[in-house]
Amino acid sequence: MATQQSDYRAIDPLLTESVFGAVPSGSNLLSETSVLERVNTEEGRLTGTLWVERRDAFMGTEGDGNAARAPGAPYKEMGDTAPFTETYSVVNQFGRFAMIPKEHRRANQLPYELVERRAVQLERARLLRRERSLASLLQTGTNFVRDLDCAGSGAGDFQNVKPQAGGIAWDQAGATPFSDMMLLAELFTEDNGGIRPDTAIVPLRMAGALARSQEFRGYFGDAADGIASGATPLPMPAVRDLIAAALGINSDRVFMPFGRYRTSREGAASLAEDYAFTATTFGLYRLSGGEGMATGAGNIEVAPVAAIELFDPELSGFVRWSDPSGVAEYVAADDFYAHKLIPTASGGTTTTLGAVLTDCIS
Repeated sequence: MATQQSDYRAIDPLLTESVFGAVPSGSNLLSETSVLERVNTEEGRLTGTLWVERRDAFMGTEGDGNAARAPGAPYKEMGDTAPFTETYSVVNQFGRFAMIPKEHRRANQLPYELVERRAVQLERARLLRRERSLASLLQTGTNFVRDLDCAGSGAGDFQNVKPQAGGIAWDQAGATPFSDMMLLAELFTEDNGGIRPDTAIVPLRMAGALARSQEFRGYFGDAADGIASGATPLPMPAVRDLIAAALGINSDRVFMPFGRYRTSREGAASLAEDYAFTATTFGLYRLSGGEGMATGAGNIEVAPVAAIELFDPELSGFVRWSDPSGVAEYVAADDFYAHKLIPTASGGTTTTLGAVLTDCIS
């Protein structure tokens, strides 16, 4: 879900309201969408235990293998489907402040606006910090059992998974991106006992390459007719809808992030920047259906998903104060959260409920 003012404690209600009214749009940031289901931690639950239901609990486990019951015979017990446990820790991932010297406020025609503007800059920095954390979670290949390379010559190449895989970067001649992502979805389903992915992440530059792809445009009619006739690229909404239809995913779960952040340190002579989500990596995930339910002090129950977000709305927020000497004012922002990977098995470090395909575009 999108971050809302109600997610934050109103230490300074006027400042909090102003920041959320003025911050630049977060529509290009996945961290501002419902890509992960959020579990708000309650008081005393910054650390605790996740009770994770095993995915095989939903695959018809039959105990002794015979589910039939003879007339008058007792019911047979279902096999062991006990959840396993994972620990979690919600920590301060962003705690920055900005100083406003009183001389600057004196020189400004709208003194409060100067404080607000610095708070807005802090908020944007907070959101980008979240975006980078989310990208690290969802695009790190070692987090997933399926970590494949679209093109190359290594043993993990996509072209070596099954004979019909393309193995050509999607912005190159002869590429078959439509077929490739459908194959990845099939492999995902096989890895998860019939559970399908419900989320696709297609970074903007990759989506642009798909819009120009001959194979993608070919699904919209021949060269003389249709939405992608001749050399006309597909519009982005059509790219999203085609991916959704092919993979059986709702179109609002096909995300195309393009948020950028500064990679050079503050004060550096030149500005260096990059995309938060790597533009060459395509991902499929199961991310819905795992909304947590508090079961006791420090305990949260989670259904099978690849990852969740744990968030503390009480400690996160904005605060404003004045220097006791009167020389400056300060504004600060806190963000307490954890992007948590949910392993497939107890003690594991990877999940089958996500798969990434790297080097999709050159």
